[in-house]
Amino acid sequence: MEADNPLNPKRVAQTAQEPAVVVYELTDPSGAGEDIEILDQDVVHLGLEPFSVRRVVINLDNSMFVLHSVSHRTRSRTQVHPAMMALMIVGPTSRATIDGRDVDASVLVVGEPGVDFEIVVDDGYESIALMIPPEEFMQHLRRRGREQDFRMPRGIDMWHPGVSELLELFDFGKRLAEIATNQPALLNDHDDVRAAVHNELLERYFATLQVVENSEPLHGDQTSQRYSRIVKTAQAYVMEQHGVGYSVTDICEATNTSERTLQYAFRKIMDMTPIEYLIRLRLHRVHQDLRKANPKSTTVSRIAVDWGFWHLGEFSIAYKSCFDEMPSETLNC
Repeated sequence: MEADNPLNPKRVAQTAQEPAVVVYELTDPSGAGEDIEILDQDVVHLGLEPFSVRRVVINLDNSMFVLHSVSHRTRSRTQVHPAMMALMIVGPTSRATIDGRDVDASVLVVGEPGVDFEIVVDDGYESIALMIPPEEFMQHLRRRGREQDFRMPRGIDMWHPGVSELLELFDFGKRLAEIATNQPALLNDHDDVRAAVHNELLERYFATLQVVENSEPLHGDQTSQRYSRIVKTAQAYVMEQHGVGYSVTDICEATNTSERTLQYAFRKIMDMTPIEYLIRLRLHRVHQDLRKANPKSTTVSRIAVDWGFWHLGEFSIAYKSCFDEMPSETLNC
């Protein structure tokens, strides 16, 4: 009977196959390790108040995203799946210890595949985690020319990117979980959307880990000209892809440069990161196509998806911010 199941999973959508989006609500710690393949957990509730855990799991085919929230203080012994590494960020007011080491919003916790650790969390704890095969993570680093920047974790590592970048990434994770919960079919039914979300998560994690020095390694007109060529090549490459299916990894290969140099170039020439600028560029291409389109034969969603904007709500906000009008207004003008 459903009432006897301590995990009591609430599947927010039902498909012929296992859904990509699953929401679990846990009221009995003994069920913490059930029905989630990427984590093996043993949970002890340390308080006297009623206990509850909410977990949003999104299977992105090549990775897994998890939003985890706990009402009251608990201790968990957790083991990461042996084929996955884990990258975890806690919420801005969350506090925890991992194997006795303090964890807060200034820390990115990185766990090697199969690592076993003990985490104690305080009331109102929240975290997001990306589980990804380590070979994929390292392949991106090699292709970006960043293999010297990082070493694979041994056990549990604590990395310290900028706090504001971590908070921004956590905020994105919360929005992603909310979108997945409210619109599960978007991810359950569309392989291309899951792939796009997987790529965006990776980009945001790598951007968070990007260390940009205060001074550039090269100076003068020749450097500026070189940076300008890199930016132009990157733009041309993205436009050839029609704004779909590219990553910073691909752009590094297309421009024959490292990610750090790519970052320098865009900061110098555009005063933006590559992703910020290329999103803006794609918004402008959508704007151009909408102005030319016949509203009787096309839709905003069709043109937006053509340029790689998979979530129309987020797209509309960005579009309105950029052009001070909704995309539907542009199409129907």
